[in-house]
Amino acid sequence: MVGKIIEPPPVKLISGLISSSLDLIEEVKKLLESVYGPLEFESTIFPFDVTTYYEREMGAALIRQYISFSSLIARERLPDIKLFTNDSE
Repeated sequence: MVGKIIEPPPVKLISGLISSSLDLIEEVKKLLESVYGPLEFESTIFPFDVTTYYEREMGAALIRQYISFSSLIARERLPDIKLFTNDSE
């Protein structure tokens, strides 16, 4: 039996946003939409108080929101997307 090579299916792009500023979260969502297309889902914004790990870099009273995008993307784009989002931080 010979193995059959198949192309992996596209994936859903999901992002978790953390900030001390609601305005900054909105700005980042607009930036990400301009690059990856319209949002499909936005969670409610909620306090991010499960750790103090980010406080020194980002301040206290952090908030978090999860978003996902309408379009599916090819898996091989994920490393470049991670580099882009890291640079955008």
